[in-house]
Amino acid sequence: MRKVFVTGASGFVGLQLVTRLRREGVSVRCLVRKKSRRELLEELGVEFVEGDVRDIDALRRGVDGVDIVFHIAGVISANTLDAFMEVNRDGCRNIARAVDEYGGPKPTLVSVSSQAAAGAGVKLPKSERAGRGKFRSLVEEDAPAPFSPYGKSKLAGEKELRAYAGSFPITILRPAIVFGEGDAATLPLFRIAKCSPCFWVPGYAERLFSFVYVQDLVSLLIKAAESGERLSAAPDPQDPSERGRGIYFVSYPENYKFATFGKMLGRAVGRRWTPVLRCPPLILLGYGAVAEILKRCGRHVPLDLDKAREALGGPWICSSEKAAKLLEFRPMADLQEEINRTARWYTDRGLL
Repeated sequence: MRKVFVTGASGFVGLQLVTRLRREGVSVRCLVRKKSRRELLEELGVEFVEGDVRDIDALRRGVDGVDIVFHIAGVISANTLDAFMEVNRDGCRNIARAVDEYGGPKPTLVSVSSQAAAGAGVKLPKSERAGRGKFRSLVEEDAPAPFSPYGKSKLAGEKELRAYAGSFPITILRPAIVFGEGDAATLPLFRIAKCSPCFWVPGYAERLFSFVYVQDLVSLLIKAAESGERLSAAPDPQDPSERGRGIYFVSYPENYKFATFGKMLGRAVGRRWTPVLRCPPLILLGYGAVAEILKRCGRHVPLDLDKAREALGGPWICSSEKAAKLLEFRPMADLQEEINRTARWYTDRGLL
């Protein structure tokens, strides 16, 4: 890997990836929007292409002469399904088109999707539940069933990429809930664990969740680029093995109750004991509805109505066994240690 192009380079995952690549001596070209903050990227000595994933000309400049394209750009919050689709679906189509039209040797494309593209865990028939619970973790061969507009847009992006699978190598990663240093999305959970009298858990049911530390995701991105399985050009929808070819879920091998995750956050921020209370579904949905109004007025909200529905619609669990088997994926440390590391990063920067 000599030179790469990264979309979403100024975002949470993208910045961590670029930092790792530069540390390993890889030449990096970054797609950045005009208003993106570039200070940290400039310190890393990268090349810039100004534009976004809707700008096909910028993407053509980006893929020129690179070995690998990491497509990480996307939106996790939007007011409408169309707004999600414009970036998460059309962005995948545009980056694939730019690679396909490139006149030289075509680079490998590794794209970050989401577990949300596949949906929640699979409900087991009663005859199969003995000792296993009501649900099992998603695997790559399962038929996708996205729950939210965000998930539907990410699956639509995957379908756009699959249309180009016969032209050049493509691999898709579906990470679970990503956390780590620099993540604005999970920072409010750390603040709740530190400052609130209790940690709130969505709904009354005991739902399980899968998590992945950002540095583990970065490691798998690089491995997938170098030796990952590639998408099938025309998979048989009735053949599960073909349906999952070229796709990897990314998560810790264990799943966790959200209450357990909250207690881990509490320990990370120095609490001896973190009381856990359950938020009634109607209250959570009501909060989400109010947040939706604020969001449409231009306010940033950590939890909107779609996220509230997702939180109540789990369990959000997936299996990383395929990545472990084919790419030797192993988390760097256990979940508590990485939560502790993330909390220290926030604390050192005065965010907690």
